[in-house]
Amino acid sequence: MRLRLLLLTGISISTILFSLNSFTVKTVLPAEEGRELFIRYCTTCHLAAEPVSLTKEIWKNHVLPVMASRMGLIYPGYDPLRGLSAEERAIVNKAHIIPDQPVISEENWKKLENYVLKNAPDSVALDEKRLTRNAPLKQFEREDIQIDRTSPSLITSLKYNPQTRTLWIGNFYNKVFTWKYYEGVTQTIDTERPAVDFNFSPNQTYFTEIGKLYPTELSTGSYAFFSSNKAEPMLTT
Repeated sequence: MRLRLLLLTGISISTILFSLNSFTVKTVLPAEEGRELFIRYCTTCHLAAEPVSLTKEIWKNHVLPVMASRMGLIYPGYDPLRGLSAEERAIVNKAHIIPDQPVISEENWKKLENYVLKNAPDSVALDEKRLTRNAPLKQFEREDIQIDRTSPSLITSLKYNPQTRTLWIGNFYNKVFTWKYYEGVTQTIDTERPAVDFNFSPNQTYFTEIGKLYPTELSTGSYAFFSSNKAEPMLTT
């Protein structure tokens, strides 16, 4: 009995010593921690980008200040609401797009920031494949057409109606043009907002208007039908 007790005690002590000797503590290096923070926080809003996709200058002066503001940290001298109207500011504040309280500590943000800037390049190499994108067309010949004299053209929509053989063209300046081959522009239509799409039915044409083309929190888009040389809103956002 005594021998059995001694054997059990010896086995227990050996097991404990073996466990202590084999136990290792994983040390997280600063760079790894910065990457983990980058992935954890950035993927809550969008797919994670790689730091190498943009230059240090763009990350530092443009992207990181915006990212930080969306997590409740404001860079000195940076106003995330700059350029917004009073109405847009009210919408942003009501939706808490800029959090009232930071969702990340300044210490962790600094680690995230350092990781990005350390891995971002000073410049991005030119993709030389893009240089050959404008090779001469072989299937058909290009022919320039005159729509109007506004420059730059800023086309927002382009759709062909096969029933009437008419090309519908919308632009940033709240204009819609109809164009036919051999005839040119056959109609100019004023819209309240830039048209970004057209839907055709046998007796009617419908416009999808985007509101403001630049990013905005305002709900100013509409779905309109074309009547008497004018777009009449049916649905508004």
